[in-house]
Amino acid sequence: MSVRNRLAAAALALAAVAPAFAATTLTSRDAHAEEPSAEVVNPFACRGEALALMTGLGTSGIQAELDKRVDEPAAPGESSKVTAHRYCVVGFLMSRIGDTRAGSFFEKAIATNPEEPGYELWYGHYLGSVRGPRYPLLESAELHYYRALDKLKKRKAAGQISEFDASTEEWTQRKLIELYQEDGLPLSPWKGYPYSLDGGHTPGLFATAQGKVSSDTNDFVDISDVRKFTSEALYAASDSRLARPLTYDERRGIIRAPLRYELFARARIRQHLLGSLDFSYRSLFLRNAQIVRFIEPNNFGDARVEEYGITYRRPIDLYPVFDLMVEASYRRVTRVGIVEWLPDQKELIDLVELKPVISRFIGPDKVSLGMNYVFMGIPELTTGPLNDRARQRTIKA
Repeated sequence: MSVRNRLAAAALALAAVAPAFAATTLTSRDAHAEEPSAEVVNPFACRGEALALMTGLGTSGIQAELDKRVDEPAAPGESSKVTAHRYCVVGFLMSRIGDTRAGSFFEKAIATNPEEPGYELWYGHYLGSVRGPRYPLLESAELHYYRALDKLKKRKAAGQISEFDASTEEWTQRKLIELYQEDGLPLSPWKGYPYSLDGGHTPGLFATAQGKVSSDTNDFVDISDVRKFTSEALYAASDSRLARPLTYDERRGIIRAPLRYELFARARIRQHLLGSLDFSYRSLFLRNAQIVRFIEPNNFGDARVEEYGITYRRPIDLYPVFDLMVEASYRRVTRVGIVEWLPDQKELIDLVELKPVISRFIGPDKVSLGMNYVFMGIPELTTGPLNDRARQRTIKA
């Protein structure tokens, strides 16, 4: 079967099923020779052929299929569009088994057929859905998605629309939505649906706001009510406080479900070279949640916590060595009602966190190594009992 007929069959399959899973085979050397230079190659056939080749195969089987194709020379008379298709298939096979050369083959497909937006889509998909240390290589992926949309616009302007261009556009828009889904509500037009403006290098502004209200035994941070209540009861009964077993009513009273409020707001700026920069505010209010004095274990007071923070995050492509995530944050924390004996005492705490992550594929598996550094500065009190003033701490982890 000639490549023309194969492509026609693939087009029928695409129309009948879905463009994402269409497949066509472009490996016949004689077919390459028969193919004229003006043919149209559906970019979804690249993904479809790769999926078909990998179906039912393990890593060694996929590697065997890859070995057949990675160094395959172009057939006599093979057009650049068919060559680009072959590079794209190889890129998909490599991405499945963690071959670090996958990106270079997607780049070859783009360079060989630069007018096809579909190859920009697949390269962006590889960077945004396969690569990345815990987070996608967002800044690298978005450039290729916007390039795909730009090429589609140029095709429309030139009146050279292909029947699969609509699917390419929909897939690209969906992939951009996935990239930006954690950013929040877009407030600027450059990185918001339908992505009609080029947001590759233009900064985008996003906003997020959340509110929570509950009355339960577990706080918003973690689920540890049993451990918390047990610790409070043991401390109240210890020699440092009551020096006696608690009564039934005292133990029962410690088990409480205070009313809790939480508000979180964040503004995020994202730009290709910069990465993301967050400005956040968080407020917690717990009514009658904190034991004021452990000599009175059923005497509760309010607790309030406010945080103002700034966070920087940027994934960096350092392949073939590894991918790197740089993340650093600073928070200024104000707490009231946390210190025993002093329900109105205000504490100002500096909190610094560094969270670098590196990741790399080892075969088909990704290995990520995360490292955290936390600095927490708790100030010394100027009021209260003398033996409780020395709260100043520098906690490092």
